[in-house]
Amino acid sequence: MERENIMEEIAYKLKNREKEIIDNLLRFRFLNRPQVQTILNHKYKEKVIRWLNNLTKRGYIFRIYSKEFAGIPSIYCLDKGSIPYLREKEVEERIIKRIYKEKTRSQTFRDRCLLIADIYLSLQKQSKKDKTNLDFYTQMDLENIDHLPDNLPHAYFSIKGTSKRTKRYFLEIFDPQSPRFWIIERVSQYIEYFQGDEWQDNTNTKFPEVILVAPDEKSERYLKKQIREQAEDEEIVFRLITKGKLQNTSIENIWDKVE
Repeated sequence: MERENIMEEIAYKLKNREKEIIDNLLRFRFLNRPQVQTILNHKYKEKVIRWLNNLTKRGYIFRIYSKEFAGIPSIYCLDKGSIPYLREKEVEERIIKRIYKEKTRSQTFRDRCLLIADIYLSLQKQSKKDKTNLDFYTQMDLENIDHLPDNLPHAYFSIKGTSKRTKRYFLEIFDPQSPRFWIIERVSQYIEYFQGDEWQDNTNTKFPEVILVAPDEKSERYLKKQIREQAEDEEIVFRLITKGKLQNTSIENIWDKVE
């Protein structure tokens, strides 16, 4: 029986929608069911659940769910069964190695990944409404792109309007556990990267604005103080928002510029 099961798995051919789910979990690391459904742009929840259940059963993805949080959508990440498919796609081995530890990541890490996906979906919705073009890159997407900061931002996105003008942004999310020395260091790293002109010299475009997401209002005030002290005479633009405000308001024009 065991041999029959193994042969069945070898013979199984992934459906295109199942491949899309795996590809997006590679990009975002963690997604919940409603996010997967929205990314797939699929109106039938039952079909999406069927694909997720099938991939979970076959070990391509891992489902994180607790009865303690009944009513909250399950969270999914990649599991070892996806590795042959990813190797077929020529994904780098150093990235594939992460999958062995993916389901043991902290809840803080998962929450950040889910927030990045929410930001992407909100921007996508707003872009459709405004008839603009959105390009969104997760940290995974940025890994092999030259001339970026050594410590990659959590995301980079650009929005091209009908006037052909393009706005560019780096996105950095601070967790509730982020120590103050790291907040100071991260602001310094963006300023040093701006001063080094690597982006400006190699892309021939204006330096992206840096959006910092603070876990709470106290951290937001501290970040604002650090930016004013460190970037007093610099032209780099920082924008601030708290995680709570980000999750409870429209994405449009909510980033507060630090003057």
